[in-house]
Amino acid sequence: ALNLRYVLLSLAVAQRLAPDATLSRRLFLAMGVTDENIALAVARHASGDYPGGLPWRYMLGVLASSYLGWNLGTVAGAFGAHLLPADRLAPLGIALYAMFVAIVVPAARASRRMLACVALAAALNLVLTLVPALAARISPSVAMLVSGTAAALVGAIFFPHADEPSALRQPSSPREATSHL
Repeated sequence: ALNLRYVLLSLAVAQRLAPDATLSRRLFLAMGVTDENIALAVARHASGDYPGGLPWRYMLGVLASSYLGWNLGTVAGAFGAHLLPADRLAPLGIALYAMFVAIVVPAARASRRMLACVALAAALNLVLTLVPALAARISPSVAMLVSGTAAALVGAIFFPHADEPSALRQPSSPREATSHL
């Protein structure tokens, strides 16, 4: 259930792609969807560097560099982990959590809307995981998915971006309806 978040995150990135991202290119890019790549894509789009949308080659570069970095890091860890003493290896267990903080905090500091969504997601997740009656019925991964999805939906409804069409609005023409393909 936790990996279902990539469906939602992919939709967020798909809306920011330039028209040169054909369906076949989007399907190829979908194989490299990660939290980090999505954060980079959303941040780059928000910077205004690509007013017509993110070119597919930019996304290909993001995905290729993260893929290469991930695999080189895996090889380095596999062969080099034994070189570090145990007291130096243990703190690396929180590196993944630190990465998520590094992704979320700058966005939340830059936007009150994002901060509100992050705070709502955190509050909902606390309720779903700490209230005994709910925690007994909902796994932590489902609680995370539900809280993140609910916060994103609230953000999309109450804090829409002025430069983006509402996802809840009907397309005004057949061309607009298929422009994302």
